Amino acid sequence: CTYQLGLNEFSDWTSAEFNAFKTGLKVPHNLRRDIIMDVESDTDALERSLEKLYERYYHTRRLKRNLQKRRHKDRRFWRDWFDSIFNRNNATSKPNNIIDWRAKNVVSPIKNQGNCGSCYAFAAVGVLESLYAMKTKSESVTEFSPQQIVDCSKNDGCGGGLFPPTMDYIIEKGSKIATNTAYPYGEKRDSCRINDVNEIELGKVQYEQIPVGDEKQLAEAVTNYGPIFIGINANSLRFRFYRNGV
Repeated sequence: CTYQLGLNEFSDWTSAEFNAFKTGLKVPHNLRRDIIMDVESDTDALERSLEKLYERYYHTRRLKRNLQKRRHKDRRFWRDWFDSIFNRNNATSKPNNIIDWRAKNVVSPIKNQGNCGSCYAFAAVGVLESLYAMKTKSESVTEFSPQQIVDCSKNDGCGGGLFPPTMDYIIEKGSKIATNTAYPYGEKRDSCRINDVNEIELGKVQYEQIPVGDEKQLAEAVTNYGPIFIGINANSLRFRFYRNGV
């Protein structure tokens, strides 16, 4: 996958401004992915990446010399063995089927959370919207209320939140949620006013967390069950200049 950088609405922001408005969620350690970009600055990450690249280059050169000395007659064995060692940390199996749920008309348009750390609310209702559209076989997606999640769930409002407490809130209240029209988004946390609006019954709602870093199981979940909730680290300087792509 590839992505592109470019000028965007955050390009003229200072680091302090960007960090104050777009980052800051304290993610539990058990939910953090143990990779360089999640725990180090861009500079440190680059240095570490270069070190690893050098180590891998040196290691593969040594392997190649040793293999040449052994003069294997089976060139296919040599290639497969060498590739398996070189790519041992990057090898991932691809799912049998690739599916784009947007093409199935069960994904609502991308929305702007504004100056409120409510990404968890938008991600959660996005998943519910898609699963509800798949369940009802609707020709259009009913958009649900992220504001209800911000106001009423056991998260931190515009200070951020996570998927489990969001879904626990939905389940505890009978697997119901208001539409975005009935409970519109306001870019701030307000008092919970769900008693004043009608809600849609979603049916039985349950969820399961995918092991951190298991991209194979992640792909299988998307293929077999539909769109899912994920979180990413937005602290990277490169991410601030994101334009498009994955």
